[in-house]
Amino acid sequence: MNILEEKLYSIYNQKENAPFHKRYITSFYEFITKHLEESRFLNPYIFSEKYDIDYATSIAIFLFYTNSDDPLLNIRPYIDCTDTECKTHIFLSEFDIQNNSAYCKECDLTIPVALLRRQLKFLFELNNAIYSILKMQSCTNTLDMILSNNDGLKFSPPSISYNDTSESQQHVVNPKDLEGGVSFSEITRINTQGEEPLSKPLDDIQKLISQKMLQ
Repeated sequence: MNILEEKLYSIYNQKENAPFHKRYITSFYEFITKHLEESRFLNPYIFSEKYDIDYATSIAIFLFYTNSDDPLLNIRPYIDCTDTECKTHIFLSEFDIQNNSAYCKECDLTIPVALLRRQLKFLFELNNAIYSILKMQSCTNTLDMILSNNDGLKFSPPSISYNDTSESQQHVVNPKDLEGGVSFSEITRINTQGEEPLSKPLDDIQKLISQKMLQ
């Protein structure tokens, strides 16, 4: 069992009354590892379609893995640029929500986000530490395969560059697979179906947005 599998099962086993059956962990592990080469961003709708899991369960799984002291996933709210020719997804920080504005680096455009409830969507991102480890493992496995198929040849290990997509490093990104994020209304509905929210980070975002709506 590698570090990703261990983390998936460890977080699951620490929680009582998880909102999904343990059998889904195998599919979720497979989805993450297959998707890793394309992007660190993960879409619950894509997971749902590929593994024939209903949308609500898929979203619940993603939310579940944002809610720990050392989460596997970070929840990323974003809006689409209002320029019809741009289509950039602008990820929002707490500062953006507090100030009701976001900046599109592609268009050099400041966008008001006063209508957050209607515009806001959500995706999920592997946290920096687990992403770096998984990428390193992937490169090591690839190198081992090359060496095993080319006896006598010497290769230098590949240099690895990780793009930090934290808010301070890369506020606006446009990965190819970000279409169809989860709406604010849908994700908050699923998050609050039980006695306690599935994801405290999402609950904090919801409370902040609700406060802004009352101002």
